[in-house]
Amino acid sequence: MGAIWGTIEDEVGRILNFENLRVAWLRKPSYQYESLDGFSEGVQSFIKSETTSFLHSLYSLPNVFWVNDFSKSNMAKVKLQQLLKVSSTKIRVPETLITNKPSAALNFGKLCSFNLATKSLYSALADKYGVVQTVPTIRIRYEDLSQNIDSVKYCATMFQSYVEKSFELRIVVIENKVFAVKIDSQSHDLTKTDWRQHAHLCKHTIFSLPSYVTKFCQEFVLEQGLIFGAMDFIVTPENEYVFLENNPFGQYLWLEEATGLQLTHEICDLFVRKLSA
Repeated sequence: MGAIWGTIEDEVGRILNFENLRVAWLRKPSYQYESLDGFSEGVQSFIKSETTSFLHSLYSLPNVFWVNDFSKSNMAKVKLQQLLKVSSTKIRVPETLITNKPSAALNFGKLCSFNLATKSLYSALADKYGVVQTVPTIRIRYEDLSQNIDSVKYCATMFQSYVEKSFELRIVVIENKVFAVKIDSQSHDLTKTDWRQHAHLCKHTIFSLPSYVTKFCQEFVLEQGLIFGAMDFIVTPENEYVFLENNPFGQYLWLEEATGLQLTHEICDLFVRKLSA
C-alpha cells in the first residue's frame, strides 16, 4: 500500500504538511498570479495551471473539514438559484429580471413603475480610474434606463424592483447558530442604496430576529450544504423581511469590531469541535 505525502511552503516561510491538515477556512479564493520574471508565457501559464490544480487538490482532501466546502460554495454563491429557492418560501424576494435584451429591461421597468435597482450577478470588481472597486447596487429611474438602454445588450444584467427600507440586516450563520446585526443604512445619503462601501457611516447594533426568520436562515444554509453564510436582508417600513442574498465567503470581522459579537470565537469553537470529533 503506497504512502502519500505533501508539504508546501508559502512566500513567508510557513510550512503546510498535508498529514496535519484537519480544518480549514475557505476565504474567497482567487487565482490571479503575479508574473514570473525569466519564464516564457507558456511556462508561466503551466505554472499557474499547476498551482490552481494544487489548490483544488487541497479543497478535495478527504481528511479536511472545510468552512465552506469548495464545490458547494461555488454553487451556493449563485444569486439566481438563491432567489429561486427563497421565492418558493414565505420569505419575500424582490421582483427580479436577468436579461441582455433592452426591450425586456424596459418592459420590466414599466412593471416596476421604473423604481428599479441594478446590481452585479456576483460581487464583481471593476477598474475605475486605476482603482479596483466593487460594483455597487445602483438605483435607477426611467431616465437612467432609457438613456442607457442599448448598453444592456452587451452583458447579462440583473434588475430588481427597488424595495423601500427601514433598515438592513447582515445575518451570519455559523453551523446552526444565527447572529444578526442591524445596519442603519437609511441614516446617510451615501448608504441608502448600498451601504457596503461606506459601512463605517452606519450605526451597527446587535439585533433579535423573529423566530421564523432565524429558522429560515438555519434551514437555508443547511440546504445549501454550507457551514457558514453571510446573509443580507432588508426590513421594510412595514416590518417585512426581504431576502437579498447569501454569501458563502462573506466578511464578518467588522461586525465583531462594531458590536462585540464573538463571531471569531464561535468559528474557533467550531474548529475545535471538529478536531475533537
